[in-house]
Amino acid sequence: MKRSRFHPLLLLPLLTALLACAATPEESGPTVPDWVLATPHDMRYAYGVGSAPLRGDRAEARRVATERARSDLIQSLRVEVSGETRSWIERVRQEDDGPVTRGFFQEVRTRIPPTTLDEMSVADIAIDPNQDTLYALVRLDRPMATLRLSGELNQLRNRLDDYRRDAAGEGRLDTIRRLRPALELIARGGEIEDQLRLVSTQPLNRPPLADSHADILRRLSDALDSLHIELDGSGMSERVLGGLRRGLLEQGLRVGGTGEPDLVIGGSLDLRLVQRGPDHFAFAEGRVEVRNAEGRLLGQFEHRVREGSTDPGLAEDRVLARLGQSLGQALGEQLIHFL
Repeated sequence: MKRSRFHPLLLLPLLTALLACAATPEESGPTVPDWVLATPHDMRYAYGVGSAPLRGDRAEARRVATERARSDLIQSLRVEVSGETRSWIERVRQEDDGPVTRGFFQEVRTRIPPTTLDEMSVADIAIDPNQDTLYALVRLDRPMATLRLSGELNQLRNRLDDYRRDAAGEGRLDTIRRLRPALELIARGGEIEDQLRLVSTQPLNRPPLADSHADILRRLSDALDSLHIELDGSGMSERVLGGLRRGLLEQGLRVGGTGEPDLVIGGSLDLRLVQRGPDHFAFAEGRVEVRNAEGRLLGQFEHRVREGSTDPGLAEDRVLARLGQSLGQALGEQLIHFL
């Protein structure tokens, strides 16, 4: 019988394949950086971690992951701040402050841009082996942020001290106009103080600006709540004036009285009646002008209302009363723009 012979060289490909398989590690799933599994802790820095799916646009994934890391960092700092903090307007306003004062303060507050933490930067970017998730590590230099914010707050304190000069004999409108920038500085200071509470490892060693300069806020509140308004009824009916007066009083504005007024409100109206079957509809449009005691125009606006009834006289009464009240409410809400 003929015996088959196996050449040793034929073993080389098989041995090579076996060795290659032995050198390849088993699939253990995607790995992530250590800082994703455990956010770093440091005496100087605060960290935040964020992630975003990779869907072909790596730049967009990086942006989303970085924003999420910033939010994670801020949230971790908020957890460190003990106790509840209230906004500056809630700390200083009294229960008897009128709607105009509260609206004025809040309007100024909304115009203050939020304070940014410039010392926050991207420390690292990583992509998992499967190429489907991008991770971002954001770091905040807390001592540097504390130093900068403290310096800005001290500058605001020095500027606010200039508003404490004697203002004897100053009128209410003059007081409002002069102290309004101080109100904006206090609002700005409140933003900085909120950020300092987050980034500083030590409690603030000085009272909040809203407390240390409460005298400025109180003078401004008193001037707003004591504004004297006079109605010029030459272009309006008594029904409109009555509704206008009620609307202003609801906003906490004082109408009438003795002495020179701070604001004079006048205007005109158009009234139109339309009958549609048994119903009558009244359309009224009022134009209001706001002037100071010297007659200088401060602002103007228009308002339209409609009322209906089967009685034309009742429809007219309703629309005039509603127009006046609506004008009064709108004026109280927009007063800050006139001042």
